Amino acid sequence: MKILQISTELVHSGAEKIVYDLSTNLKYKEHEVTVACVKDVRGEIGNWLESKQIPVYWVDLNYRNPLKFIINIFKFVFWVRKEKFDLLHAHQFHANVIGRLAVFFSKSKLVSTVHLVERRFRPWHFWFDSLTAFLCKKEICVSKAVKVFTEHKTSFMKKKLVVIYNGINSISAKSENIDNLKSKLEMPKNKFIYGAVGRLNLQKGFCYLIDAFAEILKEIPDSYLFIVGEGVERQNLEALIKKNSIGENVKLVGYSKDVHLYYQVMDGFIMPSLFEGFGLVAAEALMYEVPVVATNVDSLPEIIQHEKTGILIDKQDIEALTLKMKYLQEHQEKVLEWARQGKSFIEENFSMENMINSHIDLYHSVMNIKSNT
Repeated sequence: MKILQISTELVHSGAEKIVYDLSTNLKYKEHEVTVACVKDVRGEIGNWLESKQIPVYWVDLNYRNPLKFIINIFKFVFWVRKEKFDLLHAHQFHANVIGRLAVFFSKSKLVSTVHLVERRFRPWHFWFDSLTAFLCKKEICVSKAVKVFTEHKTSFMKKKLVVIYNGINSISAKSENIDNLKSKLEMPKNKFIYGAVGRLNLQKGFCYLIDAFAEILKEIPDSYLFIVGEGVERQNLEALIKKNSIGENVKLVGYSKDVHLYYQVMDGFIMPSLFEGFGLVAAEALMYEVPVVATNVDSLPEIIQHEKTGILIDKQDIEALTLKMKYLQEHQEKVLEWARQGKSFIEENFSMENMINSHIDLYHSVMNIKSNT
């Protein structure tokens, strides 16, 4: 099949990582894959794709220049018609918009993926999704929670919605000696290390994590926290760290392409999100057998079974977060066993091979092709 994956951005984040995994694995299985990016921002994922000889078409929708915006949409639509793709697969809202415009003027078929229970969306976004639903053959939801949310917010027919969980690559072994790795990453060797991964935005709830960690330090001063990720909330988080006078024990790492190394030095992984579509980083942490504390929101209970593979708490509850972060230190043997069970659960239910084969089966059903996966 000749397939076009369409993504709003190609920065290093959860949905974009799935676009990369899908594209590279589809190419490996001898499909012809191209990726289109709505925003002309050459993020890390875009560079990775091009290094794998996967072409990237930069749509460059400049919202501040209405004329250029319209011209580039028409260029994209005519390019799709010229290339004669069998299938378009749109990820996230803006990609979905131009994907539906493109299939309206071409013979290509469209599927889309909802990666988030997107509470930031304006109402018209959902109206657009409903009004143009006839242009989309299937809408993939990355979790059951996303499917329930989408059913509630749009008029998509239930038979068009299908759950395909995101896939996680298996981990064969840790990279190197942990003490050497801590030195390399400039992490303390004799402290309990909490870690978090994600964009620095309000959705991720890192302000609650910092406040909870400040309480931890009052009782257990040999504790350390780092957060891997970049975003618009950096200055606010830095101010909160300064306000709590905990700068010596907290590190905002920023963006890193080597996130897998940071998982390996964590004694506990904290995910205080306010909402999630899947929760890829929680699954990744469990693959490294890191004990997890996460909020009981949306898809996270599908990944973490409370007091079996991790700990779930209410969102925005600093007191509960503090108590459960302390619990990780006070019951290390128990929570490590939960993490080991969590790894087995992730391997069984969220494998990369299952994700790829499920997508190929769906593509074949949309194209009326007999599947061999």
